[in-house]
Amino acid sequence: MWQGRDAILDRYLLAVFPAPPPPLPEPLDLVVHLDGDTATATFGNDRWQFVFREGRWWLKELSY
Repeated sequence: MWQGRDAILDRYLLAVFPAPPPPLPEPLDLVVHLDGDTATATFGNDRWQFVFREGRWWLKELSY
């Protein structure tokens, strides 16, 4: 599990950006739960947690 901007950015810089996955043939079937200024999106075992701050959504936590 990666928590916080620095940890999530590090994970993407090291694992995703050097060899990004191919484009998806169709949109993901995400399940999104919105609760005020927080949101959670899940797809299979992957989970993204977001928080609304400073007029935009920020990725707070990523787990898979």
